[in-house]
Amino acid sequence: MEIDKLIEGADVVRSIKSQRIKWLGHIQKLDQARTTGKLLDWKPMGGRPVGRPRQRWQEEVMEDLKKKAENEKLEGNS
Repeated sequence: MEIDKLIEGADVVRSIKSQRIKWLGHIQKLDQARTTGKLLDWKPMGGRPVGRPRQRWQEEVMEDLKKKAENEKLEGNS
């Protein structure tokens, strides 16, 4: 009820979006020497790998099982 009173019955999502656009305009007016101005124009270097990550843990589990089986064979022969 408090939020509805503050935005006077307007759509909540629309009012939040309009506030974000106002904030962006404020940040764009700032000097480029300030940290916020630098962050606005910042482009990250590199990128993330494309596709589903490999499931290397499965390979490691299989290797551990093989080692365990080999150890059991060695202990059984002794």
